[in-house]
Amino acid sequence: MPEILALLLMIAALAFLWRFLRDEKPAPPEAPAATPKTAAPLPKPVPLPKKKTKKQRKAEKQAAPTLAVSAKAPAPAPAPPAVIAKAPPLAEVAKAPPPLPPPPAPKAPPPPAKAKPVAAKKSKPKEVKAPSDPSLIKGTCIEVVDGDTLIYRDDHRRVRKLRLKGIDSPEYRPLQDHGAEAKMALAGKVDGRRIEVRVLELDMHGRELGIVFHLGRNVNEELVAEGHAWNFAYRSDPLHPHLDSLERQAKLGRKGLWQGQRPIHPKDFRARNRY
Repeated sequence: MPEILALLLMIAALAFLWRFLRDEKPAPPEAPAATPKTAAPLPKPVPLPKKKTKKQRKAEKQAAPTLAVSAKAPAPAPAPPAVIAKAPPLAEVAKAPPPLPPPPAPKAPPPPAKAKPVAAKKSKPKEVKAPSDPSLIKGTCIEVVDGDTLIYRDDHRRVRKLRLKGIDSPEYRPLQDHGAEAKMALAGKVDGRRIEVRVLELDMHGRELGIVFHLGRNVNEELVAEGHAWNFAYRSDPLHPHLDSLERQAKLGRKGLWQGQRPIHPKDFRARNRY
C-alpha cells in the first residue's frame, strides 16, 4: 500500500511538471563554444489552394439551383373535398309520422283472496288482588316457645304472645317425646319471618288464641298434617272437622309423632307432671 501511494504521488508530480514546462516558453539555450549548434528542422509549407478553372465554376453554378430545389420542404397534400349533406325533400319532411299502435287492453285484476277468519283473542281477565283482611294483625315472629306457642312483634312495635288455636303439640318444658321436633317444625316455618295473625279469643292465662298465616299458608293446619300436633279443637268448634281429617291422614301415613308406638297426648302428659 505505501508503494502504490508513492507511485501515485510520483505520477502526479510528473504530470504537474509536464504542464508547467508546456505552458512556460523556454529560453534559447546557450550553445557551447566547442560544439556547433544544429539547426531545428523547418516546418513544411502549407500548400495553397489551386484556383478553379472556368469550366469548374460554370459547373458549380449549374448544380446550385438543383440543390436549392431539393432543399425546399415538400408541398402539403391537398385537402379532400368537403361533402355537403343533402337536405331531404320538402315532401318527405311534410309527411306525418306513422300512427302509434293502440295501447294494450288493461288486464282484469285478480280476484281478491278469501280472507281467513281471524279468531278473536280471548282477553284474560285481570287478576284483582283481594283487599287485605282488616282482622289480620301483621308482624314478625321473634321467638318460638314450643310447638304451638310463639312471640311476635306487630307493626306497632307491640310484643305479643300467641298460642295456636285448635292444636296441641308435645311439650318442650319438661321435654316430651317429639317435643323438640315439634318446636323445630314451627320455628322453620315462622321464626324471624313476616306473619299474619287472626286473633280469635284469649285463654285463661291471658294469651291470644288464633291462627297464624305465612305467605298465605295456614300454619296451624300444616303442623297437624305433618304429624307435629294433635287436633285440640272442641267438637262444636268450626275448626274441628278439618283438623280431625288432617290428624287421621297423618296417623295413616305415620308422620311425625305418629311414628311412635303409643304417643302420649300433651294433656295427659301435663296431668302426670302436674302443671
